[in-house]
Amino acid sequence: MNAIKHLPLVAALLLAGCATALPPLPAEPAPPAQFKETGRWTVAAPAEAQDRGAWWQAFGDPVLSSLVERAAQANTQVQEAVARVAQARALVRSAYADRLPQVGAGAGVGRGAGANSVSGPRPATLWQAGVDLAYEPDLFGRASGRQDAASLDAQAREAVLQSTRQAGQAETAQAYLSLRALDVELALVRDT
Repeated sequence: MNAIKHLPLVAALLLAGCATALPPLPAEPAPPAQFKETGRWTVAAPAEAQDRGAWWQAFGDPVLSSLVERAAQANTQVQEAVARVAQARALVRSAYADRLPQVGAGAGVGRGAGANSVSGPRPATLWQAGVDLAYEPDLFGRASGRQDAASLDAQAREAVLQSTRQAGQAETAQAYLSLRALDVELALVRDT
């Protein structure tokens, strides 16, 4: 009866003993000589969150510039992205604040029964004050990990904001330039 009870354990140990590790991955091949360059290489920084500038001004059209600026101010998607960036930055500040010592203070006044006298309990004013100090050491990296995650999320939302702005600018410029092309075609048809 005892042997039947331990049968699943024996089976698990037997299966674990038969398991083999995966073979090591082969080393990366060296790049061909024609792809090697002499000199110093630098790692390019991601540019998603960088401002792309006023690229539409290269057309030199004041009407286009005015339309793009007006569209940017009225674009609700950009306004939502700005709000999300502000929210993400607030989460970064909150995650940073969690790593600092927390200090709290409180005070209160109340009316209650005081000391007993011959005629009964006498009312008294009760004063209370207190200070709390709390600090959680980040032994396992939970707080720093949360701060890093919030910081990366804020960077991603800033990149989305810039992409949303650029998409709105591109849509406005594309619609305006298409309209101008149709105006030129219409003038050409009228002239012929």
